[in-house]
Amino acid sequence: MYENILVLSPEGEALHQCAKEKAEWYIKKGLALPHLMMNKGAAQELEAIRLTKHLSFTPANPFYIQERKNICVVCGTDKDLTRHHIIPQCYTKYFTKHFDITNSSHDIVLICHKHHKFYEHRAMCFKNKIFKENGIDYTKIGKITKYANTLYSGRPFKNHWEKDNLTRTIKEYLGRDYTYEDLKAIVNQPSPYERLVMSIPKEQVPKFYQRWRQHFVNVVQPRYMPDHWTVEGKWV
Repeated sequence: MYENILVLSPEGEALHQCAKEKAEWYIKKGLALPHLMMNKGAAQELEAIRLTKHLSFTPANPFYIQERKNICVVCGTDKDLTRHHIIPQCYTKYFTKHFDITNSSHDIVLICHKHHKFYEHRAMCFKNKIFKENGIDYTKIGKITKYANTLYSGRPFKNHWEKDNLTRTIKEYLGRDYTYEDLKAIVNQPSPYERLVMSIPKEQVPKFYQRWRQHFVNVVQPRYMPDHWTVEGKWV
């Protein structure tokens, strides 16, 4: 959950909030000093750190400076919370790989298990819709990769019908007999999600992010989003 440790510039300007583990990492590396300690019972807890030198942060933004509430953004409960990535991680890890786009906490929110389960089913339907729009057969690619991996691994088959089905499917996919190198190439091919990301021009990435944000808002109609969060907001 949110631990809300405030990070200050060497001059004392508020930059953003971070987790306690990250704040302790800054201190351990000599990049920051404890700036404010709060007495809680017999112990003291870290409230803020002050950087010892300027780092390459973006200019202070009200969204990142504010303390985040540990409540569900949909219903407001503080029970059974989980982190939810509005832009699914199955995409963002490939945006990082291919476009060097750093993930942002702008699109990581807290949501209760009830509403998370409700949304995830609809998110999967939305993913399938996007695949179809881009001509990517998620089911077929997944099946072919699974079959090729089974043949490539050399594991024993349950029976000869299983082997016949797998080999026939791979031959039909390639339009010819396959080699060991063919199986290796199929196993190592980009996943459907990576293919989708690779097909998006970098200038269209903000639109892709905004589309997922709007879908989240439309489906769950969150009433407790953090202040300054918007569909059109910062995307990296």
